[in-house]
This record gives sequence, structure tokens and C-alpha cells, in this order.
Amino acid sequence: MAHFGPTRRSLLQGTLAASALGLTGFPARAEPQWKKYAGTTIEANLIKGPRGELLQKYASEFTDLTGIKV
Repeated sequence: MAHFGPTRRSLLQGTLAASALGLTGFPARAEPQWKKYAGTTIEANLIKGPRGELLQKYASEFTDLTGIKV
């Protein structure tokens, strides 16, 4: 009967590859660039309801964080 799925060998190879990437000096996760699009303006259609109220409530916080005017 054929076995489909990860084998012990494939798991060990994956672990070795992941650890080798960790030794390269590249950060595992890049820091987000929140102000990348600062000065941009976007439009949002706010439909009356809970989601629209949440979007409206946090629009100024979004603008402060990203620099994008809603």
C-alpha cells in the first residue's frame, strides 16, 4: 500500500532547509512599512450599519497610523 503524506525524511530535510535559511542573516519577518503610502487619499462607501460605524469610528486612527487619508 502506498503512503501519501510527509515522511520522516521529508520533515528532516525541511527542518534542515529552514535552519539553513535562519543562518543567512535575513530577518524572519520584515517590519511593516506603515507610512509607505502616506499622503494618499482613498474613498470608502460607508453603508449605514455596524461595519460602516466601525469604519467611521476608526478612520482617524487609520490615518494617524498610515498617513492615508480616508
